[in-house]
Amino acid sequence: KLSLGAFLATINVYKDLGDRFQGLYDCFTAMTEAIEPLTGLTGQFNLDIDPRSSMVLQKARADWVSEILGSKSEVGPVSVYDTLPIEFRQVCVLHSPSLRAPKGVNVQVPQGKIVLIRGPHDSGKSTIISTISDLTKLDGGSILYPPHLHVLHVSYHPMMVEGVGLYRNLVFGKDEDEPHNIPRIRRILRRLGLTKPSLLEDLEKSIGKEFGKDSADSKELEAIKLYPNGSASEDELDSEEASAEDEDEEEHEEDGDCDEWLLRLSSSERKRIHLARAFIFNPEVMLMHRPIDDFEPGLSATVLGLLREYVDKRGVEMDPGSAHLRRPRTVLFTSGTNQRPQSVDVIWNVDESGIRVEEG
Repeated sequence: KLSLGAFLATINVYKDLGDRFQGLYDCFTAMTEAIEPLTGLTGQFNLDIDPRSSMVLQKARADWVSEILGSKSEVGPVSVYDTLPIEFRQVCVLHSPSLRAPKGVNVQVPQGKIVLIRGPHDSGKSTIISTISDLTKLDGGSILYPPHLHVLHVSYHPMMVEGVGLYRNLVFGKDEDEPHNIPRIRRILRRLGLTKPSLLEDLEKSIGKEFGKDSADSKELEAIKLYPNGSASEDELDSEEASAEDEDEEEHEEDGDCDEWLLRLSSSERKRIHLARAFIFNPEVMLMHRPIDDFEPGLSATVLGLLREYVDKRGVEMDPGSAHLRRPRTVLFTSGTNQRPQSVDVIWNVDESGIRVEEG
């Protein structure tokens, strides 16, 4: 016979075992839910850093540079690396009218030039620049240039990063992120006509979130906002600064409102911010798809002037005294018009017969 005490003790033992098994069951359930994403992450972590095709391409470019360097020597202050061209060698892209010649396309441009790529619609202009940036796979041949060059592809449609503010969008991709670069950013915006007070206020707030308030930066911002033509005197600037100090400082935007500036932008402002980001990044090579086609003549001339400065001074709003310390800058940009700007050095006329090169 089983006593009541023994019966209750047995029930407690089974209850304790049940609780323990429940805990184990919960652990196994959690592990099962975590295994699938962990499997995916493990697979990603074990992939090659670069796709095999990209590794082969970079090796081919490095071998090409070594081959040229073996037959050249530096003459004067110019580095031999800066004399290497961007070369199309028997390039073939079957879906592109201008790049599907049976024997491929052979053309090259030296560094430090502005190249206008023009031709009728659907002739393959955007494909040409996307092949240089390795966004379009070649069906034959190769595009060779020194692998140390930073190549920036500036798309036709402006792209913005949500949730990070205007300043972070302007410096997206830059290694350097220091307050001393802010005056240069403001000057580039001013030269592109981005002087609307609400836009500059959005920039000021986003800078404040990154670095905190700085009186010198605030002074320059007020100068841009109130005197977009740069006509303010020092006395006027000092007076404006004193007035600003008397006002209460506005609170920073809440995180949920940091994308409001995007809603206030016109299509033209989006495109100019898109261009400003490229000039701020300051790569060695810029590939731009129709950067001036949608602007009125005055603004198009402004953009072309900035491109000329970018090449001649090796950067926009950079110290001209240190230009010789920077690598040459090269621009290849497309246009759907028949314009022949005086600021370009080389014109690539593209059609179904291929690429015809003429001096600008």
